[in-house]
Amino acid sequence: MPRNPKDDKPPLGDKRFTLESLSPSKIRNAPPRGADPAQRVRLITRVRTADYVPPNVKVRTQVDPHLFTAECDVGDLPSLENDPQVESVEIAEVLLPIGGEKK
Repeated sequence: MPRNPKDDKPPLGDKRFTLESLSPSKIRNAPPRGADPAQRVRLITRVRTADYVPPNVKVRTQVDPHLFTAECDVGDLPSLENDPQVESVEIAEVLLPIGGEKK
């Protein structure tokens, strides 16, 4: 049986994937790269340990022991991404009433 030249190539080319490289970010709706690091953002944050508050995060409203709304600087988001106690972060979006204008 003749050899197929395609059989000589790894199925995904030279790319090597690891669980870490495929893991999604903990931060949803993150600001674009290059955003002002001092810009304040509002967050919805879930943590693994009850009542844990990450450094440089100001709690606004405690929903339950593991979930709260908060504020931090855009520049602090990478530390939240790497904090093992932080399960997830979502950047809160300002919702306007129908027909309302953003101020």
